[in-house]
Amino acid sequence: MWRSYRYVEGTVIGRPQTAGDAFRIGEAFGRFDVAMAVHPAARWHTVVAAYHDQTARVAALDAAAAADLVGRLDDAADTIERLRGALRWLDAHPGRGAWEQAPVRVAHHDAKGVNLVFGNDGTMAVLDLDTVMAGTILSDIGELVRTCARPTSEGSPFDLDVAVAAVRGFIHGWGLGLDTAEVAALPIAGILMTTQNAVRFLTDHLQGDTYYRVTEPGRNLDRARVMLAHAKAQIDTHDAFTQAVLQH
Repeated sequence: MWRSYRYVEGTVIGRPQTAGDAFRIGEAFGRFDVAMAVHPAARWHTVVAAYHDQTARVAALDAAAAADLVGRLDDAADTIERLRGALRWLDAHPGRGAWEQAPVRVAHHDAKGVNLVFGNDGTMAVLDLDTVMAGTILSDIGELVRTCARPTSEGSPFDLDVAVAAVRGFIHGWGLGLDTAEVAALPIAGILMTTQNAVRFLTDHLQGDTYYRVTEPGRNLDRARVMLAHAKAQIDTHDAFTQAVLQH
């Protein structure tokens, strides 16, 4: 399959170095999602079924753990238990139920700085459109938090200011206001998408690294551990994050 785009001369920020960078990235994806809002969600083809379905992703992990096809369950047991704790925290949060009630809208589903070019003429070009489909814009907000403020290792710090700026940028770019359920679920968006990526990395590790490219065995387990450290940092700063994004 071939894809082509109009070439845009400009800059890719990728991982933001400042809160200002994060705001610009978030704003661009907010503007993209609002542009998609004119198209009825029901008319969009589902590119990947259950792509950001947390329940389905956890079920896949459970199945992989039960099968233990390549004998990696014992080495991953501690990491899986840490993940279970984060998932229990999420399930107990009121926002988790609100997430399931959020309105269906067209979203990008892979919102991150490397999928964005800031043109020299002031344009903002969103790339990697193969996951654009109906879902919830909360997944884009969560992915912005996960990718803009992501640590590079288990010990890397979580940048709360960058996370908040990315969300504020998205809301500014979106401009349409949020549904009641979206407001209730917004504070857990980053945590949900971060734990979901940990689930996916762990599932792939247990299945023998069949989806994510690795250079050595255990790479996906390491990726899952980084995501769990990221999720824990978000949980630890949850009150400050919630206050900052909801009072904006």
